[in-house]
Amino acid sequence: MKTLLLVPDGMADYKIEDLNNQTPLAVSRTENFNKLAKNSEVGLVRTIPLNCKPGSEIANATIIGQKIKKGLPRGSLECISLGYNLKNKEVAYRVNFINVDKDLRLIDYSGGHPCDKTANILIDKLNKNLGIKGVKLLHSKSYRNILILQGDGKSITYPPHDNVGRYIKDILPRGGKENNILLKLIFKSYEILGNEVSGINMLWPWGGGKKPRFVNQAKRFKIKGAIISAVDLLKGIGILSGFDVINVPGATGFIDTDYDAKALYTIDAFKSGYDLVYLHIEAPDEASHMGNLQEKIRAIETIDKKVLGKILEFFENQDKKYQVLILPDHCTPIRLRVHTKAMVPYLLYRSYKKSKGVDNFNEISAERTKNIINNGWELIEKLLG
Repeated sequence: MKTLLLVPDGMADYKIEDLNNQTPLAVSRTENFNKLAKNSEVGLVRTIPLNCKPGSEIANATIIGQKIKKGLPRGSLECISLGYNLKNKEVAYRVNFINVDKDLRLIDYSGGHPCDKTANILIDKLNKNLGIKGVKLLHSKSYRNILILQGDGKSITYPPHDNVGRYIKDILPRGGKENNILLKLIFKSYEILGNEVSGINMLWPWGGGKKPRFVNQAKRFKIKGAIISAVDLLKGIGILSGFDVINVPGATGFIDTDYDAKALYTIDAFKSGYDLVYLHIEAPDEASHMGNLQEKIRAIETIDKKVLGKILEFFENQDKKYQVLILPDHCTPIRLRVHTKAMVPYLLYRSYKKSKGVDNFNEISAERTKNIINNGWELIEKLLG
């Protein structure tokens, strides 16, 4: 049996007054979401454990079935996806290209979303000119980079997407063996990049730590699993969970991603023998961080039509049993532009077992069902157990 686990990143939201107290998902034209919802189990699930800070690393690890009890080192998860094996005393941090104004206030957490060609040129320049012993920078995708150094990974850092508008001095890293190196990296990069490229003038390290231990979910459930995402964080989570990574040309991790290609590569994965595909799409989250309501709605509608629609057509033409689990990894409200701990709606459809569902899949209808899953990792057990 084939299983699609579709995760539109950050799709969940709060009610918005300008939308007549509806959410972006509720007002979006989602014919395929709603088609499934009528015969699906629908409810709310907690993907961010109460003692954890809201983040994609926590949420997606939880969805894939890892029992997370505290924070996860985002940097080391992304490092795994780049094929770098951290040594015993090494730690990895995510490093964003960012933009600050003349008063050193954080303006853009992504440095204007540079293309990979530009980003690689800048990383090469920084590696040659930083002059910080024992530090290595690797480029990932667009504004995303990895810092590798020796340390304990215990510096307290601040995600840039959660701190737009704040002064750098108020959110500098603190604590940990490598903290002085992190501070030196920030201010030395500003010297090097200050007038280099419009939109990029500083590096920002955050989310550091050592390689975590995960349960191999592919072995646990005896499946052949694949993960499709433009984001190295998701790839690292998939690799540690026993899934193969399928890279998709044109997948950018932004609102301009190639939705058609993601659908086609998912279908090809099923044709080639994969039992489960974890399909992650970053676009709704990026639109939320930008505070762009129309782009968020457009992303949701495009996922429904170009991605889910094509995959459902494939399933239905196979005339075989299949199941679909759809949920955002976390809530990213447009008005806040940051991740929150709010529970998110889920939809579980089984072609062979009809459930009493809802007419429209969204946060409001999911809450009305009174179906609540407090431990998000239980979803994968419900799906595959």
